[in-house]
Amino acid sequence: MQHGRYVRPRGQGAFGDGTNPVPVSIDASSIAHIPNVQIVHVGNLVGVVAPLEFDAIQAAAQLKVQWSDPPPISGSGNLWGSMRAFDSAGKAPARIASQPAAGYNSAALTSAAKSYTNTFKYHYQMHAPIGPNVALADVTPTGAIIYSHVKDGYGTSRPKIATVLGLPVNRVRIVYYEGASTFGGGAQHVDVGQSAAILSKAVGKPVRLQIMRWDEHGWDNYGPATMWDVAGGVDATGNVVAFDATSFGMASYNVTPTESMTSSVTGVALPLGAGSGPGDTTYSGNAVQLRHREPPDHRQDGSGAEQLLQGVDAAGAERAADVLRHRAGRRPSRVPGEHGSVPVPAPEHQHDREDQRRSGRHPVEAGAGRGREGGELAAAGRELHEADG
Repeated sequence: MQHGRYVRPRGQGAFGDGTNPVPVSIDASSIAHIPNVQIVHVGNLVGVVAPLEFDAIQAAAQLKVQWSDPPPISGSGNLWGSMRAFDSAGKAPARIASQPAAGYNSAALTSAAKSYTNTFKYHYQMHAPIGPNVALADVTPTGAIIYSHVKDGYGTSRPKIATVLGLPVNRVRIVYYEGASTFGGGAQHVDVGQSAAILSKAVGKPVRLQIMRWDEHGWDNYGPATMWDVAGGVDATGNVVAFDATSFGMASYNVTPTESMTSSVTGVALPLGAGSGPGDTTYSGNAVQLRHREPPDHRQDGSGAEQLLQGVDAAGAERAADVLRHRAGRRPSRVPGEHGSVPVPAPEHQHDREDQRRSGRHPVEAGAGRGREGGELAAAGRELHEADG
């Protein structure tokens, strides 16, 4: 068995189109002092293989590769400001993610008995398993066997690995082993299995590929940074009359870096509602309209991003719904998603404020998630708590 590492630019994955960087030159002499190292170059994929893992680590760190310039991208120092700037310049046109029924009336927001508007901001989120992603691949001319801690090994990893190897799916076998946590159908555990398979095929031996922490941070599928403008209104009885939300965020790329680098799959943007906007929330109905605005300058590698994005969508909507319920004198939901097909339906039970106070059911607890959201979300929670007395 050989040990492998792939060699990629630091932090490139989040650039989307940059997930297929071109190695302009590779200086093999830069690692000539490390014994028994083989350089693997397939398409734009670069890796190293050695009998000893330490040697593979050193070779990957010291191999001098000149990469093509990545596509330009807005900086993250003023991320929310750049989103607003794109919108003001007309460069982030809105796309409807949830089309309201013919009875939708945006003017109902201004005439609502109680209303609520806020902006929720969530930065990038990575899958970030506790341990490193790793895969052991043994590829022969007639088939392949991959040992790894995969999710949906035969539904996702198997066909994707078969594609990069050019093998029939029935010639690829996946064996699950306990390892670092996994999340998302196209996350690093899939990419690592593909890269290990490419390295094994190239050297004709089993190869164990374990990525480094900077590889994980640079090439994982991130949940997109998202800004949500939310506006909602209820009538005097607490029924929703309008709920309008606009998200700002990046579109996702639907292929792994290994697929891009080996040109086995052509990368295209995912459709709206599959990781690029609020389309995969559960909210719909006559009074609900959701739209998405996408900054034009880049896409990100995020085939698992839709799962990370769902919590972002739901958190802002649930908290807005809780504020509206409270302002209408109704009991906020204690279960996320309890609001149903629209964020603020008529409640199923009545609880007066004294009841809530005695029982300890403070509205600030309603719909609470485990994540650490931004200042707007914290302010919404404080508003609920203070309003309850």
